[in-house]
Amino acid sequence: MLRLSYIFQFFILYSAKPRAMINFIYILISVLQIYYISAFQTLISYRRNRYTYLQQSSESPQTIQLPTDVDFNSLMIMDVVLFQRNDDDNSDTNSKLELGAVQDNGNVAPLSTWTLEASYTSSSGDDILEFVVDEEDTYPGLSANEVIIHKRIDVDYGSRQVGGGKGPGNPHGEESELTYFIDRGVIEGKYCNAESVDDPMTIEIVINTDLEHVW
Repeated sequence: MLRLSYIFQFFILYSAKPRAMINFIYILISVLQIYYISAFQTLISYRRNRYTYLQQSSESPQTIQLPTDVDFNSLMIMDVVLFQRNDDDNSDTNSKLELGAVQDNGNVAPLSTWTLEASYTSSSGDDILEFVVDEEDTYPGLSANEVIIHKRIDVDYGSRQVGGGKGPGNPHGEESELTYFIDRGVIEGKYCNAESVDDPMTIEIVINTDLEHVW
């Protein structure tokens, strides 16, 4: 109400000066346009910045036989794994495979990326994609009761500044986060175990465009 009263005071003040009044109206309209456009873009970004992509390779890669499930207690910090979540309603697992990394608390956090484009090409000509752990997924992560670990995955590690080293979350750039570089062949592979020989599984990738550093 206080802000509205200011507007009415300006209206009364400039009503006796037609040219000034017209300029004031133009300014007010411009401010309102900027506000609503920004609010709309923020809403759209919030709804669309995070989604999942279930890989469907047109080349029909060879199905990879998953080994015996990995003992959760044998995992070490920074291990990258291929896992399935336990169904919420019972002890059965769902059919979705995911990538995750073991965190400091011993739990597994899902990996996310901001693009399906290769970060670089390896010396053998393979496309390598870059992943991180979204801070929303870090804690508490997924415990032994919530997942089944199918396989450890060989990856290369890197690091980058949190938030690109800018912004209120990391204004001086002291904080960093691990990055995980994974072969596209692993991501686009088809997998099966004894229960899914006739129905191979693929990996679902979480894509969050907000994770990209644009500076």
